[in-house]
Amino acid sequence: MPIARHAKELIEHSSEHLKNGTEKDLIIASIHLDNAIEIMLKEYLRFNKNKAWRSIENKFFHQLLDDCVELETIENNKSQFVAFHDIRNALYHAGTFAPRREDVESAFYFTKLLFNEMHPNFSFKTMKVETTSNRTIRFLAREFGRDKPYVTEARLVNELALVFKRQGYETRINPTFAGTSIMADLLLLKNSEAVLIEIKARTKGKKVLNSAIFQLAGYVEAVRKAMPTKRVKGWLVTNTNFSKAAITAARKLNVRLINAEELKKILPRDQSYLY
Repeated sequence: MPIARHAKELIEHSSEHLKNGTEKDLIIASIHLDNAIEIMLKEYLRFNKNKAWRSIENKFFHQLLDDCVELETIENNKSQFVAFHDIRNALYHAGTFAPRREDVESAFYFTKLLFNEMHPNFSFKTMKVETTSNRTIRFLAREFGRDKPYVTEARLVNELALVFKRQGYETRINPTFAGTSIMADLLLLKNSEAVLIEIKARTKGKKVLNSAIFQLAGYVEAVRKAMPTKRVKGWLVTNTNFSKAAITAARKLNVRLINAEELKKILPRDQSYLY
């Protein structure tokens, strides 16, 4: 598909500029990645939701995101994509702003993640999880008047990994098991205990559905087979809440649910801005 090829070329070209690492290169890489994201969102609406080009071409970026929430990458990380577009706008309109390398690496990771979901047969194989730096998030919040800072799945994974590492757990982010493609967000190991954590970041208060419980239960079974000497538990974490069906399924499958209120108690106070 020509549109998909164009998006991948933009991502690959941004990688070359990212390697060079000069301020000019980072600016070009940021703009290329923003363009690639917009192309993929419009591609999804045109060919997966059968929308006419006339109804797509004049949509604002946040409208494209709202119309593509069926994509798991967008649903779980919508605020992260908003942050990337804010960086692009800041480059265009805030003359004193210069992108940080870690922020461009974050955009690079999530753009590849979106591409891989849409085009698994042509996916990028090398993936390194990165999140937008706190300093940039605070700058963007001031610059664009965000009344609520960004919250993303990857950021929550990293914050929880730090919390439990301080408690003596070995932490593994995005582990795979038994040579399969099964991947969860976080694995905690201590003595004979193994805790598998799946995180669902949501925007606009959207509740997590019971399908997430069944997904996590499958991951737990994979870990039990891979680590037969461990007592394996499953935790599902969200920054919002759970549907009634999800709560019922969690009771039946012995999955611990951690909603926004409990999550605030687990994370240190200086991370409260995430909510």
